[in-house]
Amino acid sequence: MLSKLIKYEIKATKRIMIPVIIALICVSVLNGVLVGISTNNILHDSIIYNIFSAVSGSVYMLGIMAILILAAVLSIIRFYKADLSNEGYLTHTLPINIGKEILSKVIVGTLWVILTGIAIIISMLFVYMFASFFNFSSVDLNYYMDNLHRIVTMNNWGDLLIAMLYLFIVILLGCANKILSVYSAMAIGFSFNKNKILLSFVSYIAISVLTTILTIILGVIFASPLYNFLSNTLSPIAMAHLVFVGLIAFLLILSIIYFFIVKFFFERKLNLE
Repeated sequence: MLSKLIKYEIKATKRIMIPVIIALICVSVLNGVLVGISTNNILHDSIIYNIFSAVSGSVYMLGIMAILILAAVLSIIRFYKADLSNEGYLTHTLPINIGKEILSKVIVGTLWVILTGIAIIISMLFVYMFASFFNFSSVDLNYYMDNLHRIVTMNNWGDLLIAMLYLFIVILLGCANKILSVYSAMAIGFSFNKNKILLSFVSYIAISVLTTILTIILGVIFASPLYNFLSNTLSPIAMAHLVFVGLIAFLLILSIIYFFIVKFFFERKLNLE
């Protein structure tokens, strides 16, 4: 059932996200070409070129910000439309496990945020590649070959891969955590009879403040003393492992709490009237 819900959610969101990602890549290619032309003083004195270049660069920077916002907002809109609007009457009467329905939206929302981040990195690489295409003379091939040789001959590939895996898990859980925090606030807000959206916003602020206070308290009581104690007995690499594992555990526990808040309010307190 979860796989079917995920497929449906992807089908409903890809019609928006895929064209936007493609548009960002196209604009990045255009900006790379314009940067390359500008670097080589081709059409440098053309007023039309300068205007077009400035507009294109502005569109690209705004596009990066907009696509990140869109990926997050789209997940919220899908959640609202399917579970909290008039469509929610149908959703909550279907023989669907509410937990799996929530998970499907969190998984797909996180997926699009991650893919959006990857698309932005690729677009930046495209800007650099196409800018260099017009300026081969300034490219120091020996510099890149030396760096490539250092990377290939590194002795700590294992540590690097583990660090990248840790970082990926932290980013993944961080995205899911943020989405679930918004979902939980909306679930709480829509349990009231009036001012549901306003109370959802107030609930989000309250959840954010409480989470921040909890993080500070746990850091003061447990994290700092534990770090000071273990730093004298463990190696820096072992400490890094411990820090990442602790952060992952914290994000996972927090996400589970948010998940069960949403599930509880949907099953016991939801008010769509």
